[in-house]
Amino acid sequence: MLSVFIALVAIIASLLYFHSRRNLNFFKKNNVVHFKADPIWGHFKDLIFMKTSPADVISKIYNHKEFKGQPYGGVFIMQKPGIFVKDIDLIKRIMITDSNKFNDHYADTHQGDTIGINNMFLAKGNRWRQIRRKMVQAYTSGRMKSMFHLIDEVGNQLDKHLLALSIDNKESCKAIKPISSLYTTDVIASTALGVEANSLNNPNAEFYNKGKVIFEFDFLRAIEFNTIFFLPKLAYIIKAKLFGKKADNFLKGIYHFVVEERMKSGIYRNDLIDILVELKKENSSENCDYLFTDDALLSQAATFFSAGFETTSQTMSFALYELAKHPQIQSRLREEIGSVLQKTNGKITYDVINEMEYLGIVLKETLRLYPVLPYLDRVATLEESEEFSLEPFGNFKIKNGMPVFIPVYAIHKDPKYFPEPEIFDPERFSPENRANIQSGTYFPFGNGPRTCIGERFALMSGKVGLFYYLKNHSFRINEKSHKEMKLSKSALLLQAEGEIL
Repeated sequence: MLSVFIALVAIIASLLYFHSRRNLNFFKKNNVVHFKADPIWGHFKDLIFMKTSPADVISKIYNHKEFKGQPYGGVFIMQKPGIFVKDIDLIKRIMITDSNKFNDHYADTHQGDTIGINNMFLAKGNRWRQIRRKMVQAYTSGRMKSMFHLIDEVGNQLDKHLLALSIDNKESCKAIKPISSLYTTDVIASTALGVEANSLNNPNAEFYNKGKVIFEFDFLRAIEFNTIFFLPKLAYIIKAKLFGKKADNFLKGIYHFVVEERMKSGIYRNDLIDILVELKKENSSENCDYLFTDDALLSQAATFFSAGFETTSQTMSFALYELAKHPQIQSRLREEIGSVLQKTNGKITYDVINEMEYLGIVLKETLRLYPVLPYLDRVATLEESEEFSLEPFGNFKIKNGMPVFIPVYAIHKDPKYFPEPEIFDPERFSPENRANIQSGTYFPFGNGPRTCIGERFALMSGKVGLFYYLKNHSFRINEKSHKEMKLSKSALLLQAEGEIL
């Protein structure tokens, strides 16, 4: 695939070069603020070629002198013109008020990638609406409450795992991300699939080792992933897939085994698999308005697994890194944990964990500094002859198929909205201060109808994980630790460069 990709890129680049000057005049002709871009690769060149982290690329565009004080500006993804939105009210209009006109993500895969096209993030139009309508029942507060005991059991295993570690001097240290991944693997396996992965007790367990291949970004996988998100038309040509072959095989194997076993046994655990089994049975119903094929159902399990495995483990790791750098904040959080344990005789519940105010704002501040996705994208889903006016913010009119980019990471770090934005300060979100946060400036899970459906689950599993990390342990910065966090250049999801020690 790599040789095909390189050949195609060379041909396309050659053809585009001759049209570049004409195309790069697009924004000038339409009186849209813009700045010089690479004539072939556009403003996202360093991201596409993994020279700079996506978060830093987005921040560079956001803070460019030409865009200063502007509600929006023009950017190119190769030769494709798009709108980079900065004004908060315009962002809310696109994501909420007029979300029906920007219903889909720009990122896309091809019809042969049956897991990818049914993924809730990539699904388009009516397919997305039907999937979300059915799957939202997996993430209700009632369902979260019913599966809390499963997450709590894994939390206890995390505590035992930490107690068994040998850390007996100041020089020894442990990478925190792998431990967090063991925890999230066991949480997802238990709550979504009804499987005891036992990763914390056996880090070499098959489930964990096969599951983590989903997020192993070698050069080829990074190119494939970036193609889906930035060059979707090329993704059709090279048959790029959201999940690699090894990940596909693992997910299919575990899905078919678990669903078949659940249907045979008739056991009801009130988990994701129960919902998938119900949807599978509905396929034969006369009232079925959308056919959930095995691939479509598998895609929902894959979405749940991938979202829970990587994003929550990375967020917990970032949180522990910041707590290690700020011992006073860590001490206060540990005091809250100790107080809760004393009041509840060592037992926690769904309600107890959600009532822990300081734990909640520590997680909120972590997600401000390190949102899972550094940007959000939308694409105009208009009638061919329809245009979307940006007035009163400007005179430009967006046409069908034009991508729009929303810089979450840069907004979260804009001192206009968050004073001293580089400082880790959970008090920003305290009851006394949260009213100072401008509406629409904090959205780590997105906003509007396409907001992340798994927000409740991510927050719950993250809170439980941090609770048990800090229950019997404190964390400190090691001499090998990052002095300042460095972000991965090859991953679109916000990830640390190297290990967090």
